Amino acid sequence: MIKTILDTRFQEGDKEVIYCSQCVNSNQRPGLTFDEYRVCDACQYAEIKHNHISWEEREQELIKVLGNFRSTDGSFDVIVPSSGGKDSCFVAHQLKYKYGMHPLTCTWPPILYTDYGYQNFKNWIEIGGLDNLTFNQNGKVMKLLTRLSIE
Repeated sequence: MIKTILDTRFQEGDKEVIYCSQCVNSNQRPGLTFDEYRVCDACQYAEIKHNHISWEEREQELIKVLGNFRSTDGSFDVIVPSSGGKDSCFVAHQLKYKYGMHPLTCTWPPILYTDYGYQNFKNWIEIGGLDNLTFNQNGKVMKLLTRLSIE
């Protein structure tokens, strides 16, 4: 019989289902912890993020750091490891268009793109106005690395 994460958690003592007092998370979600007021760690983090961090101050710190590396001649001044997914695209776009940097995006492509993933990657490079360095890997090495990572 295949054991699930929930089976393991029940055996470890979480037989009573406890819900966060502020959201719908329960103690059946792997890795979630609660404080003495039954507030989950996700809600605790959200409280800090929304009420105790000055995002304007942190952005000014970022601008200062970026200023130390900003090129004045249009050459690349930052490297962004980029899959073509939403996170790396957002970072590269913000660096270029909001902060005036000249990013070089670098991609180690998957062994096989999905049609949708490849179209997103092409659109990001062609429409996004970003330079990209894509590596062409040794196929035998990629297959070996993929197999080893799965095993």
